[in-house]
Formats: sequence, structure tokens, C-alpha cells
Amino acid sequence: MKKHPIIILLLATLLTACLDATKPLKVKDSQKVIEMSKSPCFGDCPVYEVAIYETGIATFKGVRNTDRMGLFVKKIGQEKVRQIINRCVSANLLQFQEVYKSNVPDLPTVSITYYEGKEKKTIAGKRERPVPVLEIEEMLDEIAFSSGWELVEDPPSELPPGAKANELVVKLNRSVEALAWSKRYSKETLVLKKSLSADKTFWLISFDEKVINIQEMLELLRQDSDVFSVQYNQYYQ
Repeated sequence: MKKHPIIILLLATLLTACLDATKPLKVKDSQKVIEMSKSPCFGDCPVYEVAIYETGIATFKGVRNTDRMGLFVKKIGQEKVRQIINRCVSANLLQFQEVYKSNVPDLPTVSITYYEGKEKKTIAGKRERPVPVLEIEEMLDEIAFSSGWELVEDPPSELPPGAKANELVVKLNRSVEALAWSKRYSKETLVLKKSLSADKTFWLISFDEKVINIQEMLELLRQDSDVFSVQYNQYYQ
């Protein structure tokens, strides 16, 4: 049977379209419209970054205390992008100062950067920021915590080679009784797994990584005046 060239061309076009639909969303060469990042706080505040691009693509990078860890992408549509741009224009972001200081330490710092051509405006602060900026933050949060995200890049490993994600090695000051000290961290389910020295100051400990990650636990113990030193467990079983 003789195949008509127009039919062949049409089939090829349809096949290409189908293949393109399965390709992952990309942001390369797309102009960024706005981005927002949230820093850590003393508690379990979500730490993440979200960015919106003019092509209708959004990215989400989960860093800590979020259900999505790593880099994600989703299509939100150009109409949504236009809504965000209109809100930024009506807010006249250029009128606001770049940094709003706060007397409340236990809150994340939120940084929003709006891009307009080659110009950009960054506004950072906590709850003291102007209402129009807080409203833009709410719009971006609505996108950040929506469904339909596609993972494109796993989070980087934060552990050195051989280290365990729920174990640390601590050296307590000589005057500290280890068992009594460990009870301070009942929320983190700290367990004294093994004494590593005759004087009972050097210990292998474990904790619940679902409650606190290893970087947060390291920082918590480093601030403890009864802890002489703390390090990853790369050597002890």
C-alpha cells in the first residue's frame, strides 16, 4: 500500500508531540519573575525556596522540615504568572525598604526578590514587613504547598562518608552524669548506646531522625554547655 507523504508527516508530528509531553519540565533559558526563600528558625520551621518563571513554570527546593526534599518543578500556567506580576506591580514593590528588622528572633527570615527586565527588588524581613509584601508571600506559599510537583533533583547528602544519619559521638564535661544529661533530650529520643571511654565522658548516642535531623541535633548539642565536643559517627558500630 502506498503511503501518502502528508499522512506520514502528520503521524510524525503527533508522535513528536506525544514524546514532548512526557519530557520533564525545564526552566533553562526561562526568565525568572519572582522568588522567595525562608530561613531556619529555632523550631521546626520549613526551610525552602520557590521561584516562578515567565513561561508558567515554578520550582520548589525543599531544604529542611518539608514534605518535599530536593528540587521540584511544576507547571502553574502563564495566567497565574500574570496574576502574580499584577499583584507585584500594584504593590509598587520599589517603594519598600530592602530589610525590615525584627525584635522577634524565633521566626524565619523571608526574602522575596521580584524581577522586572534587568532590574530586581529584594525585600527581606519577618512579620514587620508591609501588608502588600505579606500578601505576595501568601500567594507564593499557596503555590509552594500545592500538589502536582515533579522531583527533578534529589537533595544532596549532608553526611560525610560512612556517617550514620541518627548517631553522633559526644564528649561530655567530666562533672556531667551521662544518664541524667540524656534525659534532657527525651523529645529527641536520645539514647546512650555505648560508652567509649573509661571515665564515662565519651559516648555513642542515637536519636529519632524523624523528630530532628542530624544537622539540627549537632547544632543543639554544640550549644549545650555540658557538651565538650560532638561529631559524626563514622567509626563506631
